[in-house]
Amino acid sequence: MFLEGASEFSPAIIRAVRPGVLGRTVSAMQNGLNMLLQMAEDAGLNDPEHLVTIFGAEDVDPKYQLWDKEKKGLYEAASNVLAGPSSASPKATFVAQLETFCKHTRDLNKRYTTRVMEVLQHRIGSEMADLRKPKATRRVVRTSSKRSSTIKPAKAPAKKAAKPRRKAS
Repeated sequence: MFLEGASEFSPAIIRAVRPGVLGRTVSAMQNGLNMLLQMAEDAGLNDPEHLVTIFGAEDVDPKYQLWDKEKKGLYEAASNVLAGPSSASPKATFVAQLETFCKHTRDLNKRYTTRVMEVLQHRIGSEMADLRKPKATRRVVRTSSKRSSTIKPAKAPAKKAAKPRRKAS
């Protein structure tokens, strides 16, 4: 939304927006960001168990603090644009804050995506190793209510007792 150079909300494009139109553009940007954050929330991207799996328990708070600081700064700069008269001063402040927000968001996104890919690679590698075991020694067992499953060794099937043969008369 912000990080692509051709995005209507990138710092380069916002810098080119006329002051009289800036309020509408900033309002649309806020609405888009709110919608994006709601979609992320609905998808479970903020669930603590996902964040701990991706970043580890020790590394989550600093990321929350940085994100909250940058988001707050962007929203405050946007509020100043929306509340004040159309002039170059709030626009310059807003563009500077947007650039800072993008810089930190880009870094957070890269770290998040990198860690997600590492976790997936590890998980897929582990499951592939389990799948290479002979079929008779594995079974799929649901380990939680989520849509993940784990391969566990199967119990050997019980042997049926042989029926006694009748003697021919």
